[in-house]
Amino acid sequence: GDLPYIGEITGRMRGRASVAAGALSLTESAALMRRAAVYAGLDTGPMHMAAMIGTPVVALFGPTHPERVGPYNVAHAIVRAEGLDCLCCRRRSCDHLSCMRGIATETLYRQVMAFVGGGTPGEGRPWTSA
Repeated sequence: GDLPYIGEITGRMRGRASVAAGALSLTESAALMRRAAVYAGLDTGPMHMAAMIGTPVVALFGPTHPERVGPYNVAHAIVRAEGLDCLCCRRRSCDHLSCMRGIATETLYRQVMAFVGGGTPGEGRPWTSA
């Protein structure tokens, strides 16, 4: 499912990217996350796995509510679009995906960099703890 999207992203990158999507078992995924400086991704099972093993999390949220299904017991930052009436609608699909398309790349980058050095995670973001 996600490989076409991942290919689009990695195709725009200046540097080389290693893609492990669909190639690792749960145990291997956990081992990889354990070695990561930060996990950046959607509000999915892997986000909870990273939090469970203690890897800091930068999570992108759209239709779900971070206070209900966000990462627990780990340093984290929540990244989401701002000012939309449809945030936290809990729909599995919609025609516009404004909540996800409205996430600023710069905001995600800033939050990730805060964990790997050079900033404060959660600066100016609601539902954030570090």
